[in-house]
Amino acid sequence: MERLDFIILGATGFTGKYVAKHLAKLCEHPDYISLKWGVCGRSKEKLNGLKKELIKIGDRTSEILSLICDIPSGDLKAVTSQAKVVINCTGPNTILSEPIVKACIETSTDYVDISAELFQMLDIYEKYNKSAEQSNVLIIPACGFSSIPVASGLIYLEKYFKGAIRTVQCYTRLDIPLRAYIPWANNCLINSGTWESMIHVFHKLPEHAQLKNKLFPENAHNPVPQELKKMKCFRRLLIKHPRIFSAGYATHKGPSANNVRETKFTMTFIGKGQDENGKEKNITAKVSGADPGYETTSTFLIISALTTLSERSKMPKGGVVAAAAAFHDTNIVQTIQNFKCLQFEIVSS
Repeated sequence: MERLDFIILGATGFTGKYVAKHLAKLCEHPDYISLKWGVCGRSKEKLNGLKKELIKIGDRTSEILSLICDIPSGDLKAVTSQAKVVINCTGPNTILSEPIVKACIETSTDYVDISAELFQMLDIYEKYNKSAEQSNVLIIPACGFSSIPVASGLIYLEKYFKGAIRTVQCYTRLDIPLRAYIPWANNCLINSGTWESMIHVFHKLPEHAQLKNKLFPENAHNPVPQELKKMKCFRRLLIKHPRIFSAGYATHKGPSANNVRETKFTMTFIGKGQDENGKEKNITAKVSGADPGYETTSTFLIISALTTLSERSKMPKGGVVAAAAAFHDTNIVQTIQNFKCLQFEIVSS
């Protein structure tokens, strides 16, 4: 059986629904009408509910394959073997991504996710980079807001620098609607899944520092933080009651559509180096967009999967690869501009 182009894992989750809906809209466009994809979740009822939502978006919803699989106990290889690229929207990645990565390598399936969990990304690199290289499988974590704006901004800056860049400084500004600072009703900032991922990041900070020092000893000069005792004792409570422990800024329901739409971000890149004649040169570029957490992140994830599918020959053959390295020689900046999810500009040169 011919493989599907994509399978979305965790399609019924908060971010997974954004990805599925954006992909359904995209497949109505003539340039992407031939894409074949599926959705995967652990609840048949929730998958049926998602399919009903997708029916309102496009006529091709009946062609979308639905798969039921529970990550810890299900037959993941039966799922990953049906796709060319797996789009992982499950979380937290610290708990759920490793078996998916392993199944992708074993079934020769490329993989993208939206992880921003520091220890998990290094852990996956240590455990699976060699086997992914040997299997010619690309494992690309952090294909959301945590990496793609910076990766594409660096690629864009390098293109216009016309010389040798020595250093790049990046400054990020977030513009959040004022009502989100007074959390009630749906005026929160993030959903509970993002909140739980943040908890795992802090919980794993000591292990992340130790693993980073082990993998990159040349940079092993930072002290290893002490374990946060309160985080260890109350982690389950923090996860179970996000509204209480975040003072209302994180909820199971997630932010309102207005809060999502009106949150803006700008990244300023200052590149320094030498021009083609060996003279000192500075160049400043800006990358800006809206809703970094969900709308934009889901679009980045789709663009990453599309680029992996269509420009695979321009990318590394395999391995656990950071987004900037994976997409360096592709047309991802142009694709992002075509999707109109980021604006790129040279401010000064």
